[in-house]
Amino acid sequence: MKNISWSKIVVGILVTFVVFILTLVIWMALSPQSLYEEDYYERGENYAVQMKGELLGKNVTLDLDKESRELKVSFDKLGYVKSVRMICLSNQSQDKEIKMSNKILKPEVYLNLKGLQSGLWIIEIYGNSGNDSFY
Repeated sequence: MKNISWSKIVVGILVTFVVFILTLVIWMALSPQSLYEEDYYERGENYAVQMKGELLGKNVTLDLDKESRELKVSFDKLGYVKSVRMICLSNQSQDKEIKMSNKILKPEVYLNLKGLQSGLWIIEIYGNSGNDSFY
């Protein structure tokens, strides 16, 4: 059995460490992840608009009639619904989005929910009440 000197062991450990560090440097340099967003300011503006829409959405009242399975959307001013997004929490394939083409101002709008299976749903409604958009 051949004796290995301590100096060879230390050199081997240092070479392994340098190879490890170089591997990390190359991996980080080739990684496509960035620490900034290209559209950072646009996202901030959209977020402010969405927050304003959510605040205005508090002036919209929703009433569900379980027998007829209709959702009544009542506005504090005259308004209309642009789109309705229905998200089923138990079955993602049941998710639906309805774009409304009728933009006639009314005090309330009825949405038919007869095609929905029973379960827990999240319903997002986009529309206008007066001159303001709500969410």
